[in-house]
Amino acid sequence: MRIAFHSSGEIFVGLGVLYGVGFALMCFKVKEGEYPPPEKAAPITRANILAPVLSYLKECYSNPFYLSLFLATTLGMLALGPVNTFSVFHSRSLGMSDDLYGKSLALSYAFSLVFSYPLGILADRFHPLRLGMASMVIYLPVTLYGFVFATTVSTFFIAFVLHTVVSGSYLTGTASIGQRLLPMAKFGQFGSAAGIIAAICFMILPPALGVFIGSINHNYRYVFLLASLIAAASLATYIVVFLKYKKLGGDAAYVAPE
Repeated sequence: MRIAFHSSGEIFVGLGVLYGVGFALMCFKVKEGEYPPPEKAAPITRANILAPVLSYLKECYSNPFYLSLFLATTLGMLALGPVNTFSVFHSRSLGMSDDLYGKSLALSYAFSLVFSYPLGILADRFHPLRLGMASMVIYLPVTLYGFVFATTVSTFFIAFVLHTVVSGSYLTGTASIGQRLLPMAKFGQFGSAAGIIAAICFMILPPALGVFIGSINHNYRYVFLLASLIAAASLATYIVVFLKYKKLGGDAAYVAPE
């Protein structure tokens, strides 16, 4: 039986219902653990009003291991940004139809759907750090291919699909990296510290990319080159994090440093 949606509103309603059912099932399945009572916080006065802020900054940003981790994950996300930001403009500059562009996205997400489950298994068994490094290793030649060859509709189609699939693999493979490496008792605190760095970088990158693309007469191939350079920096930083992780006990005995 074929089901046809007659309007975009019906599509959005269907997606909303699907999301709502999935989210509700997650809420019913996830159970809270047992936690010790929280430590009693000292009252805030004028004399110590900055103490929590300074304590937060010291705890989150003074350890080289966490700084390296924040930088690696932020660079990994930033590496995906240039192509994502200008993919529509790049496709139209080559004469690709919006229909074909949409089909390239659909194909990419179909691959990502197939890969998501095995990638989750690999992350659990081999650690998201390794998957982060592997994704950046694969992403480097993908983006270099895009820079050199994405000058026609067909070559851009290939480069964009590969970019989207590897991007999704990176995001899926490293999704649990914080849970595996950050202190459990202060996970939210350290997670927010990583988020602050990422947010600042993502406020700067798109406008800077826009200025750069405008300065080179909208030659969108260069977003692939920028992506490859950032990916190389991310890979180098991931290697630093991995070496520090091994010194801290590695797979057998890692304990998040306090």
